[in-house]
Amino acid sequence: MIRFLDTINYHKVIKYLVFAVYAAGFLGMSLFSFEFGNIHIFPYRIFIPLIWLILIFRVCINKGTLNIPPVKVKKFGIFMLVWLIYAILSVIWAIDKTSAFKHVIFLVISFSMIVFTVVFIDTIEDLQIISVIWLVFLGLAIIIGISETVIGIHLPVSRFYERVNEYYKYTPTALFYNPNDFATFLSLSVPFLLSYFFFSKKFIYRLLFFLSFIASLYVLYATRSRANFLALFLEIGYFTIVFFSLQVNRKEIYYILAGSLSVLLVIPKRILEIFSAVQHNLQSIVTQASSQVGSMGERMNLAINGLMFLLSTWGFGVGAGNVEYWMMSKAQFETGNKVNIHNWFLEVLVNYGIFIFTGYLIFYGGIIYNVYKQMRIHQDDHKMKVIGVAILGSMLGFLFASISSSSIMAFRPHWMMYAIGLTYINIGLNKAPRNELNT
Repeated sequence: MIRFLDTINYHKVIKYLVFAVYAAGFLGMSLFSFEFGNIHIFPYRIFIPLIWLILIFRVCINKGTLNIPPVKVKKFGIFMLVWLIYAILSVIWAIDKTSAFKHVIFLVISFSMIVFTVVFIDTIEDLQIISVIWLVFLGLAIIIGISETVIGIHLPVSRFYERVNEYYKYTPTALFYNPNDFATFLSLSVPFLLSYFFFSKKFIYRLLFFLSFIASLYVLYATRSRANFLALFLEIGYFTIVFFSLQVNRKEIYYILAGSLSVLLVIPKRILEIFSAVQHNLQSIVTQASSQVGSMGERMNLAINGLMFLLSTWGFGVGAGNVEYWMMSKAQFETGNKVNIHNWFLEVLVNYGIFIFTGYLIFYGGIIYNVYKQMRIHQDDHKMKVIGVAILGSMLGFLFASISSSSIMAFRPHWMMYAIGLTYINIGLNKAPRNELNT
């Protein structure tokens, strides 16, 4: 039996399980979900502990050792460990212990996924497989989203499932609970579509990715997520710079863009209506923010309340997952019955305090800087260029996308973005000459 176990390639087994983690993560609770009290069990939450069990078993039969590829992004991992320890300690002063424990579990699962990706996805070809998995489920989500806007039927995971309200009936949520989460997923995915569109070598692939991009714009518009409109504009600005600064085959791209423009000119009225609606939504952000009314006014009050909570805890934070409890019981400014802070960066700050928040900003900025650096070092490597441009676009778009959903803590594509970014950096450092600097 021991001899048989020794013949198993554990690295390859876990690598396949990591691929499965991403597929299960995108599916979420839309399929094979079971409810045990307040706990939802679905494949994503099964695969993560399974990988840990395999690793522990492997260490036990291998006399305490585990052969893994070089990991050169350990400083990022150290921060995640510090964050997790702080979250666990914060349970001591957190008032709502249940929410605190939930956040700790979310961090354990999310950080585990990041670690497994960095350690076991050790080639750019493996990372391409993950990007393909992402794009496949993006395509599935777009198809479901378009069907929702046409026939108004939602999956059981959606908050609009079997609702009769006409306003909600045709609002897409796809594989997610609400339209804001779906819109955030779309804005994080658009950079992958545009990167493959720019750098694919075959015209048919470029056309496919461009059509997918157009379809994603339609569904994103249907979600009415204003923050993600801003994220999209930032990403398009970024790709405009990419287009004119990196070497791409522009001739075919010009053909596709010219053909699309010709089609748009045939149906100008509908396009003008869409642009007008988007412009109105963006203008409403400025109007509501300046007058502190509507949803923007409520979000500003959420932010002000959160900062007051932070000050009252001397900068240490209210404890993991406790901002909602404080918003319900200690808010001084009207929030329209909203208790989620609707801003991921503020969620980190208010829950975990100034020290973790500062570390998080360094963590986030460090990923952006190092992805860009590795992309420049390996600019002649086509595969590295495609993934690098895509993940950098997602990281930048997240600056605005992060203020859309009520909470990002359990939003899996957000953590996948970090996992892909750190894995890309690690692969780049391992491919680089030895005299290149390390992270």
